[in-house]
Amino acid sequence: MVLVVVGVNDAVRLRRPGRFRRDVEHLVAVIRRRLGAPIPVLLAGLPPVHRFPALPAPVRLLLGTHARRLDRQLTRLARRDTGVFHLPVGHLPIERDDFFASDRFHPGPAGYRVWGRTLGAQTATTVDAVLPMTVEPNVASQRDGHTRGATAEEAGRR
Repeated sequence: MVLVVVGVNDAVRLRRPGRFRRDVEHLVAVIRRRLGAPIPVLLAGLPPVHRFPALPAPVRLLLGTHARRLDRQLTRLARRDTGVFHLPVGHLPIERDDFFASDRFHPGPAGYRVWGRTLGAQTATTVDAVLPMTVEPNVASQRDGHTRGATAEEAGRR
């Protein structure tokens, strides 16, 4: 399985939803080409940008609305493509003092731990739903670099 986490940078840059979806579709195609179909691809839902404390209220609401639009594109993609699954972010306790890093925009260690546990639980549920799915043995040993700070388009080119 491959977990793809994209979208916040796309929301901040106000990427058009249709273009975002096409970029993620391309990224999924690249993943499958490199790792071999039918590798399951999990798309992490976008976090609640409308609640990020670093953003002033009008910007927070605008970007939060746009992030929800992009998240709906991930949901649509997962509904259309067998083997692609959307993992909605659910409730993240971002009101906790230790959730965010000092920039109040990126998660800190506690925030990543909570988000990681949420994604882990959702991944386990998805694995239970799609097993028995076979994956080539050499897939587990392949390592590609991650793309921190990239938009979906940039990640698809890597």
